Amino acid sequence: MKYTVRVALAAAVVLSANAGASDLLDARTAAIGGAGVAAGNHLSAPIHNPALVATYGAEDDFAIAFPAFALSLQDEADLLDGIDTFQEAHEQLKAGNPDPNLPQDWADSLIALDGQKANLKGAVGLFVALPNKYLSSNFFMAGQLNAYTRASVDENDITQLDPTNPVVNSYGEVFATAKTDIGIAFAKGIQLADHRIAFGFSPKFQQLHAYNYLVTIDNFDSNNYKNDENSVEDSFFNYDLGMIYEYGEHWRVALAGKDMISRNVISADHGFGGFEYKVERMTTLGTAYDHGRVLITADLDLESRKDIFGQEEKYLRTGVEWQAFRKAAIRAGYAHDLKDTHKDRFTLGLGINIHGPAYLDLVTSYDLDERYGAGIVMSAWF
Repeated sequence: MKYTVRVALAAAVVLSANAGASDLLDARTAAIGGAGVAAGNHLSAPIHNPALVATYGAEDDFAIAFPAFALSLQDEADLLDGIDTFQEAHEQLKAGNPDPNLPQDWADSLIALDGQKANLKGAVGLFVALPNKYLSSNFFMAGQLNAYTRASVDENDITQLDPTNPVVNSYGEVFATAKTDIGIAFAKGIQLADHRIAFGFSPKFQQLHAYNYLVTIDNFDSNNYKNDENSVEDSFFNYDLGMIYEYGEHWRVALAGKDMISRNVISADHGFGGFEYKVERMTTLGTAYDHGRVLITADLDLESRKDIFGQEEKYLRTGVEWQAFRKAAIRAGYAHDLKDTHKDRFTLGLGINIHGPAYLDLVTSYDLDERYGAGIVMSAWF
């Protein structure tokens, strides 16, 4: 009996801000534009489509991905460093530093923060696939974090500055969402001549967190966003559904419904109004043509959902993978938001069998907001 173990030895994926957090755990799919509903595999199935659990190869008996870890940071204006710079100047001003340039440095460092934003995304996961001819399964644990930091400057802080007693009404804010899924994806395939149909079902325990941390910039500490007074949580059961239809050896059409039970959490208020974190059902149609050395795939969201700012998004994702060499695959992808909330995203990637069981997946991205990203995932199969 053959056992296959996939261990994600290191994973650090940095993508454009309009990439979903769950995409971070699958570098291959990220490189083909995020189109994984039909083109994913049985190990990453819980991310994309539970029916993919039944799409294992004849020699696959067992597979595990642990730990799968990813991180993305968008901070083009160095907001967090800028806050540190202002706080240092503020402490010196309060301490009575006699430097005549210090009040101007204080004001300049505060002005530089106005309207700036930073975005941190993270994901961690464990996937254990157990394929068999009766009922294939995949146990999974996956966590996602999507955090935004922003600064708002009160011009009175500058125009009415008293160097002997600086008063700060400008504020910094962290608003973040986190989601944890723990469940098992089941799938069963049925062969009918040249046709094959697979159905998938994934019950899961789900926990949602909404964080809202707001404080004047002189007292701002981004690590405090997780404090109890800034956090609201909710736990419940949810489920995903999926199906796949395959014709012959090359064509595949798939349909996936994620988070079939919608749920929302309202964040802490802090006197400025909270925000709503809503997990909404998302149904996606996917298709893939796999000719061995060439894979072409596309996904279309059939419903729209709202991002953390309440803006609607609905994506068309396309990608191609070319097994250009025996041990290397070239990948490219494109994602377009049909609601025009986010700019178009282009991706490029490379998959390499370094030596024996060692594999390396690389991905880069660029969107029309001129945001760049790059990432790397190393894995080993035994």
